[in-house]
Amino acid sequence: MTRDRAAGARTRKRRALLREPDGTLFDIETNRVVDLVELLDEVKAGRRFRAHRRNGADCTVEVLVQMFDDALTGQHAGLPAPGLLALLAPRPPARPAPVARPGDTVVPLHPVEGPTGTAGCG
Repeated sequence: MTRDRAAGARTRKRRALLREPDGTLFDIETNRVVDLVELLDEVKAGRRFRAHRRNGADCTVEVLVQMFDDALTGQHAGLPAPGLLALLAPRPPARPAPVARPGDTVVPLHPVEGPTGTAGCG
């Protein structure tokens, strides 16, 4: 990256976003709704942003977490499901195999082949 281009990237104005109570992001400068896919593309390109609630509280980190979580879990169109976060989620412990007690009747799940190569008895 050239020095002029780097300086231009740093002087570009941060995007100011307002986060509504329902999670919708609204660009204050352009007066339009911004979806997380668009915002993710801009972040990848190096553009910065700040997000605030109506009461003025900063929520930029929350928006970043939501954006990356959606991208990693495949919530956006074109991304594979179940996504990377699902691969990292802990798996439930394996259930132990049932133990046969004396007197239980054991039924095989698959037919057992007899001495002649035919299935079943007889």
